[in-house]
Amino acid sequence: MQADQSARSAALDPATSFIVQAPAGSGKTELLIQRLLAVLAQAEHPSEVLAITFTNKAAGEMRERLYNALRSAQLPADASLRPVEQVRRALAQAVLQRDAARGWKLMDRPDAVLIDTFDAFCARLAARAPLQQVAASAALAPIEPSLNAVYRDAARTALFDDDIRRESTLLLTLAANRVDDVVALIADLLARRAQWLGEAVDTSDAAVARLTAVLVAQVEKHIEQVAGLHNHRLDAEITALAQFTATVFSLDGRDSLAAERDALAEAWPVRAELSDLSHWQTLSDLLLTASGELRKPGGINVKAGFPIPKDAKYADIAADERAAMKARMQAILPELERDTAFVSALAKTRTLPAAMAISEHEIALKATLVVLKLSAAYLSVLLRERGVTDFSGVMIAALSGLRDAREDVLAGLDAKLKHILVDEVQDTNPAQFDLLRMLTEDWSSGDGRTLFLVGDPMQSIYGFRDADVSLFLQAQAHGVGEVALTPLTLTANYRSQPVVVDWVNQEIARVFSSGEGASMEDESRVQFVSAFATRTAGTLRERVAHRAFSNDADEANAIAESIAEIRTEEPEASVAVLVRGRAHATALIAQFAARDIAFSAREFADWSARETVRDLLSLTYAIAQPSDRLSLFSVLRSPWVGCTLATLAAFANALDD
Repeated sequence: MQADQSARSAALDPATSFIVQAPAGSGKTELLIQRLLAVLAQAEHPSEVLAITFTNKAAGEMRERLYNALRSAQLPADASLRPVEQVRRALAQAVLQRDAARGWKLMDRPDAVLIDTFDAFCARLAARAPLQQVAASAALAPIEPSLNAVYRDAARTALFDDDIRRESTLLLTLAANRVDDVVALIADLLARRAQWLGEAVDTSDAAVARLTAVLVAQVEKHIEQVAGLHNHRLDAEITALAQFTATVFSLDGRDSLAAERDALAEAWPVRAELSDLSHWQTLSDLLLTASGELRKPGGINVKAGFPIPKDAKYADIAADERAAMKARMQAILPELERDTAFVSALAKTRTLPAAMAISEHEIALKATLVVLKLSAAYLSVLLRERGVTDFSGVMIAALSGLRDAREDVLAGLDAKLKHILVDEVQDTNPAQFDLLRMLTEDWSSGDGRTLFLVGDPMQSIYGFRDADVSLFLQAQAHGVGEVALTPLTLTANYRSQPVVVDWVNQEIARVFSSGEGASMEDESRVQFVSAFATRTAGTLRERVAHRAFSNDADEANAIAESIAEIRTEEPEASVAVLVRGRAHATALIAQFAARDIAFSAREFADWSARETVRDLLSLTYAIAQPSDRLSLFSVLRSPWVGCTLATLAAFANALDD
């Protein structure tokens, strides 16, 4: 029995809500289908079950796998079924029995089970929201995925509205009057307004103060973390080094730096408070480089505040003292090098805002909210005028409908949701989590309604789409709304060979923070979860190798040689090559062709570099734009026509005449 079998079995309990961390290759989709079958087997009607994923393709695949399981369960049992297939078959047979008893006719109704994307489900909700609400936001209009020009129009119109001139002037002043930059930033926020708009942007002083208090709390929390990690055995050294470098900087004429080091020496050890942030930042400058890395012994030089004994410019400081202080600085580096958590946390203090900056931030924040609120209003007008909407508009309408008329909206679905399953939860954004909270706000433990979330925070890569991996981690710790979730973790890897899994466990773990020194409240830190391989070792040489090359040609040649060796050892083995982009495959494809290695590379060919294609393009341009002489002469010079240079020259002269 595999080590995570108990977790896989527990996940099929239809009376319990779970959040499952399922790393790559762990059979996540299979578990999701099994859970879907398990809750269907207990449902009174298929419409009680909702499965949500992110793309239409994924939703289609989930539906296909569900119905394939049901169809297979209608056939005679195959003695060669693997254990996982036996579990799926048993669950599917239970669903078929339920189907027969309740008269669902699932096999004749592929859409009986609601499997949707977030966007599609929100459109269903918006269509059932009060008409006056969705009409005002144009939420029922056709969806346009890209409305950048409209966002910019709304942003620019709001920015120059006389009613908010004071706020707009402040924003533009802060941005050094770079109007286009401010418009672009507002437009980007409008495209993602479902994350922040809600019912309305609260621009009151109290609301701004609450938001500022959140920022202050986060800054103080980080300062407390740094202070907690600091090794007080170094206090005397820090005081001495700060005072010494202050003297050096003063002799150098670097007065502001000298004042900062003097203040640090006088105040050290400092408190874990916002008012002492500047001292922690000064300590960061003393111990770390500009890139935030711990200084190296060779980097303890005059620029860092440690002149050499022979430098006559610093004759006011005894040569012996200069040598001694440099040695003391170098002596504390090995201990700090072992304290990676402290060094990392100290480096981050540089990006934290000081008390004065936070005070200024409060004023700028209110101005920003005022401009955003008006920009959103103008956007609504523009969308109605154009008769279009976007995904944010649909999400806002769905959330507003649930907030203002939840019972009517859900009743309009002709379904009483009791089980919600969500795939790829690590890629959800705050608005999508708000949707889950609203759908389950009247659920309680033990009432037969369940939430089942599946994902892998280690694979969260969609930050540019507003995905927030901390939502997954918060759900693990606290559930969703009033729904408590039992955390489960899958660790078996069915996809990769043992050597690959072992390498990932050893090397990729270094990418993730170990969590050393993290506070208990830090819910944005993704921890690495080791996996174990279920596959047996293959017959080929198995290795994970790191090789660096100085150019594309050498790299392509080495890859082609490796593939040729694999083909010699095992001619039927399949080989995959991953590249960052099509352009990076050019040299590799050339090597394959030169070595007569058969390959498939769809959409990788550089057609524009082929002579025939260039000639066709020239012909097209010449026909479409007769005045384009370059294209015309290219056609005349091509093998199709074959004009000599002398003929082309004569033709050019005739055209000029």
